Amino acid sequence: MADWAMFVSLPSIKYPLQQYKVVEAQRDNFEEDFEFLLKRGCDQQALETSLRMAKTVRVNVMPKADRVKSVAKQMRALAKEISRLEGLYFLVAQEFEELRTETKPNTLHNPFVSRESDILHSKEFLAEFLYRRPEVDGWPSDPETFHDILMSQRNSGLLSKRFPHFALPELLNRRARMYDDWSKGAQSKVPPRADLLDQVKRMCPALYVKWATGGRPFCDRVANLLRLTGIANYVNGTGLGGTQLNREIARFEANYQLTTSEIRRLLQRVHRRELTWPTVTPAGSAYSHLHRVESSVPKTPIRRR
Repeated sequence: MADWAMFVSLPSIKYPLQQYKVVEAQRDNFEEDFEFLLKRGCDQQALETSLRMAKTVRVNVMPKADRVKSVAKQMRALAKEISRLEGLYFLVAQEFEELRTETKPNTLHNPFVSRESDILHSKEFLAEFLYRRPEVDGWPSDPETFHDILMSQRNSGLLSKRFPHFALPELLNRRARMYDDWSKGAQSKVPPRADLLDQVKRMCPALYVKWATGGRPFCDRVANLLRLTGIANYVNGTGLGGTQLNREIARFEANYQLTTSEIRRLLQRVHRRELTWPTVTPAGSAYSHLHRVESSVPKTPIRRR
């Protein structure tokens, strides 16, 4: 459950990544660590992208199981009410007009239909296609009309694919079953905590650096970059350090393989110049991508390991 929650929180390539800020007094410290990692195998654009991904990630805490079950109940009630109303056939004119204008029997490879207009305008077609069901007595063993062709393919989802609003009660009930399945899973497993979901931010640069440097995560350097950009200063009330980050990487790779694979896949593609996020500064710009912020904070040397 937590793995999927973090996976869907990763930024989409369709949208620009947010820019981080480094105060002017700490710019030299930031650039020292950034350049250190470049010399160990990281790509400038990919490392920049990993930090901006971390800045952009927005993880939502999972809903309560009781709330999900309540919405599923509402969906079933709505599906029942729709079925009751539509059993009065009050939309027959609107449905017929849509079928007449949008249905093309030749796309179904129907050998029985030769004159589309005759069938679509017949009262028999209208009555059978909209309201007859396969379990009705006397159902033909072989399809003889355009209606029969469509109805014989109900198991393939033809109606719900071509005209999903015609099958709305069925679709609502299907969705409600998915809500039920999620609720059962949520009750048997502890929903992911906010601090756990927040790890995905730190993992964006951490997993990339570990891959790009051939397995050496340089956690002290990465933790310093995360602190200087304001992306991650504290974990459970304690300042983020290399030892803490190293433990998180090991647990994350072992327990959240879906998100781990996706982070690596995206940043490997950036590293290989197969992918570029909108507005991310191209490589070779000598750190011109950094957003300078004037500050009265004095420069403070940071101990390196």
